[in-house]
Amino acid sequence: IVEAKLFRDAHDLELLWDWDAPYLWYDLCIIPEIGESVDNYIKSNGISLPELEGGTHNPLYDSYAALYAYLHIMNKN
Repeated sequence: IVEAKLFRDAHDLELLWDWDAPYLWYDLCIIPEIGESVDNYIKSNGISLPELEGGTHNPLYDSYAALYAYLHIMNKN
């Protein structure tokens, strides 16, 4: 899992320590409007994301996509 490697690398670079814990992650697939794919939700709603090196294989892409999809849904309600 990309995110697990991200935390391991951050620990190796001493950006995180042994007892640092990340914030809780929420799986957006529990939101009915998103369903099984944040990417499909982003595309079908015309939400533009920042251009990132590595495209969808960048952990920052996942973070931006999740945030923008979540904010889009919250602003609609």
